[in-house]
Amino acid sequence: MLSKLLKYEIIATGRIFLPLYAALLVIAFIAGFALNSSFDILQALSALLLWALYVALVIVTIVLLIQRFYQNLLKDEGYLMFTLPVSPAMLIASKLIAACMWCLLSMVAGAGAAMIAGRGFFNIAEFIRYMRGNIDLYNISIPASVILLVLALSLISLVFSIVQVYFSLAAGQLPIFGGRKIIFAILIYIASSIVFQISAMVAGGLFIGPYLLKKSVALQVVVETDDPSALFAADVSVEPFISEITPVLNGFLLSCTVFYLIFTAAMFFGTSWILKRKLNLE
Repeated sequence: MLSKLLKYEIIATGRIFLPLYAALLVIAFIAGFALNSSFDILQALSALLLWALYVALVIVTIVLLIQRFYQNLLKDEGYLMFTLPVSPAMLIASKLIAACMWCLLSMVAGAGAAMIAGRGFFNIAEFIRYMRGNIDLYNISIPASVILLVLALSLISLVFSIVQVYFSLAAGQLPIFGGRKIIFAILIYIASSIVFQISAMVAGGLFIGPYLLKKSVALQVVVETDDPSALFAADVSVEPFISEITPVLNGFLLSCTVFYLIFTAAMFFGTSWILKRKLNLE
């Protein structure tokens, strides 16, 4: 049943997103040539139109994300949606998966449009060669574990952002708040953001605080002794630092990912419980 709900959601939202992506890429292709032209007006119009499409892409993605959940589940359409033989969690999951998919595709479309239009400003191939040359010159090596954890953290933070919106909308329609659903949904979103940020800062500080304290003490030793050899004695040289920071960074990223997962799961099931037990479609 989830696949059917997801298919319906993708078809309904794709009618808006796909034409927008096509328009963005076409304008980017045209802008890539126009920005190389000698006509200042043509350059300005192309850049302005491309920027307007970028803004439209961001706004449409955010508004549609909110509108699909609010209109389908918390307004009159909810009477029909909740007659389906599926749980509220499945309804939420279908909208969440579709929303994540369109957010990622919007990023891909935006990056693709930037690369296409970027021909008007620089040669992309030369830029890539320049970046690779710098990486080889400075011997920069990012461990695969760090890259994978950053990708995982980025994905779960995207999911969390969407679920937080769903939770705020669902909590805002509780009968205790009366008819001011949107106002209280915004207030709940702000309050939950504050709670999350404070909790994240405390958790991150408890994890990485001892390491930073150790380094600050080591650096203080270097400053106070005025002895160049103290730099190595204090273990603050570059090479040991790179090898030392990797496990610390891995642990920090992993703890952040778990932290996001806990909050995401809590808000997801909280939203499901509200829609199941405290739904107010009046």
